[in-house]
Parts: sequence; structure tokens; C-alpha cells
Amino acid sequence: MNRRAVVFTLILLLLLAIAYVAYSLFGHQLVKAIYEGRSIEALNRLIESERVNPLEHYYAIADKLFIWYLVLFTLFFIVVLGLLSSWNLLVLFVASTLIALLFSSGLILAKILSAPSEEWNASRLAWTFSLVHGYQLYYPATTGPALPVVHGPLQAFTYLPATLFNSPTPALIFASFISACFYFLPILWLHIGKNLTEPRKLLSGLYAFACFCLFTFGSRALTSSTFAVHADAPALGFGSLACAILYYRKLKDSIPPFLLSALFSVFAVWTKQTLGPILFALPIYILLMDGYKCFRRYTLCLCVTGMAVSALFLWIFNAKNLWFNMVTIPSRCPWQFSESRIVALLTATYYLIRESFLPLTILIFCSVYQLFFSSNVPNKLKVWLSSKPVDDVSYCRPVYGANFSTW
Repeated sequence: MNRRAVVFTLILLLLLAIAYVAYSLFGHQLVKAIYEGRSIEALNRLIESERVNPLEHYYAIADKLFIWYLVLFTLFFIVVLGLLSSWNLLVLFVASTLIALLFSSGLILAKILSAPSEEWNASRLAWTFSLVHGYQLYYPATTGPALPVVHGPLQAFTYLPATLFNSPTPALIFASFISACFYFLPILWLHIGKNLTEPRKLLSGLYAFACFCLFTFGSRALTSSTFAVHADAPALGFGSLACAILYYRKLKDSIPPFLLSALFSVFAVWTKQTLGPILFALPIYILLMDGYKCFRRYTLCLCVTGMAVSALFLWIFNAKNLWFNMVTIPSRCPWQFSESRIVALLTATYYLIRESFLPLTILIFCSVYQLFFSSNVPNKLKVWLSSKPVDDVSYCRPVYGANFSTW
């Protein structure tokens, strides 16, 4: 990358840093003034029905709009300067990748450092601290401390390193760092994989990973799941590792990768129950891609690891108490959006599609394109699935599409 590109990158990063600092200092104050009708008349009209939603709802909307405006500004700046200069496409691609990665890193650091100010983080981490101070993880209905214990025991175990701190502030920051690692590192591995020695493929993988990071910050649900001290990030991380192991295995019918992938799938479910569909999705993927023999082996590995891990947890934590906290309590919680389960499911589906509309559209378009132009018409799906070499990151676009945040 030439000197002019370096100077341009530094100037753009400086502008982005100034904009982020200014928004951090005054953005929420301006939103609050508009919400309370203390701003200028033109801005006060932006939020007229303040009784409909709390102030935090508008904070979240402002944060999302600010991130996307910065992304659009960056893309516009790169395109305009690229057209006005003599840069080639490779220099533009490298510059945009570097900017996107640095920008994403800054956002990740800011969210981790703000963990102590987020609601619920402290109470959820208290569950882990109770474990190291001699309390049980699960109690019966009428005894024990009031803690958020409706998820699997692996939620508490994953945050155990945070208990090394004696002060709540660094403990919460480190716990949020653990969440971010569970969420981002498996996806980074999927994108760069074995391409560390191939610069062009590595650059493409890093660019795709940067896009994934920006997609995350563009979604309120994913941002919350990524940095909250909760079961979401560890569960998604375990699930991603299960997928990555299957994707990168060298021998399609090898037992060790199947066992390891199955183990991480079971860990995902024992971290948060809503990851249960992964136990069906991965065997179906194996069946479509590698045939019945591999499907049978992987299903057997899932059954063995599932029974072993489940028996261990049921024995350690008392099966009755475990069932009460992980099944009985969540089953008694009311459905969101409506008392009717059908209406609630349809509403939740609508919000899920709206949250993941852009990445889902890209995924559907690429999938239809690949299937439509496959030459082997009778086996299009199988050919398309099995034609993805593990060293070609351009085919690897994992996107979390759901928010498994609260019951």
C-alpha cells in the first residue's frame, strides 16, 4: 500500500474516532433532550409519543443509526477518493479492509469497557461468583439465593476466569471480554482457516470477517448477545465451533471430528436450551453432504456425547433441581407479544426476519445462484454443498441469524 493510501487511511480513522468520541459524549444527551421536549422544535417532533417506549428504546435506535451512518460515510469516502485518485482496486480493497477491522476493533473495545454500566450483567455474573463461594448452582423452589439460574450450568462455568478479580468493575469487563471471544473467535477461524500463508485469500477472509462484525453492530439483538454476561455468546460460540470442526475436517467419515463437533453441539445446548435445533441441523447437513453412512456415524456420536454429558450434569447438580430451574421455571414464563402462542410465534418470526434481513437476503441470493447454475440437476443441493473447498474463504459466510437473549 503506497504512502498516499496510508495517509488517507489515517485521516479517515481520525475522523471516525472524532465522530465516535463526540457521539459518546453528547449523543445520548441529545436524544434525552429530544425525548423530554427540551431541544429545538424540529428535533422535538422526531419523538412525539414518548409514553409509548422508554428512553432506552430511543438510545438503542440512535446507536444503530450512528453505526450505520459511519459505515455509509466510510464507504462513500473510499469510493469518492478512489475515483478521484489513481489507486487500483487492490489498494482500495486493502484500505477498506484495514479501516473496517480497526473500526470494528474500536467498537468491540468500547462495548467491552461499558459492560459495568449495562443492566443485568452484575446479577448474571453473581451466579458464577456464588459457585466459587460455596453455593450450589441449582436449588429447589423454596430455598437458596435469588439468582438468574434458568439456563444450563456451562453458562456459570464459562465465566469462572472473571472470579479471579476481587473488584466488580474489572470482573465485569473481563466477563464481557470472554463473551466477545466466544462470539468472534470461532467466526474468525472460519473465515481465515488455512489461508494464513496465502495473502490474497487471507485478505478476503479478513474483509468478510469485518463485514460480519459490522453486521453484528447493525443488529441490536446481536450486539446484546455478543457482549452481555449471559448464556448467549458462549452458546453461540460452542455452536460455531461444532460447525467449524465439520467444515474443516479432512476425512469426511473420520470419527474424532464427529465426536468433537457433537461434544460442542451438546455443550451449546447445555449452555442455553434454545440452541437445541443445532442437534438436528448438523446431522441433516451431514446427510445432505456426505450421505447416510456419515449421517449415521455423526448421529451416534451425538447420542453418545449427549447421554454422557447429560448424565454427568444430572448426577452432579441433582436431576430434580436441574429440571425445576431449566425446564419448569422457563415453561411457566408468559409468551412475549401476545397471550396466543400462534400470534407470539408469528410476531417473533417477523422480528427475526427484520433483524437478519440484509445478511439473509445475501445468503439466499448466493445460494439460489449457486444452485441454479449447478450442472448436475438431479443432485444440485449435494453438489453445491460438497463443492466448497475448505481453503476457499469466499464460500464461508457464517451469519448468526437469531437472538437467543431472554426467555
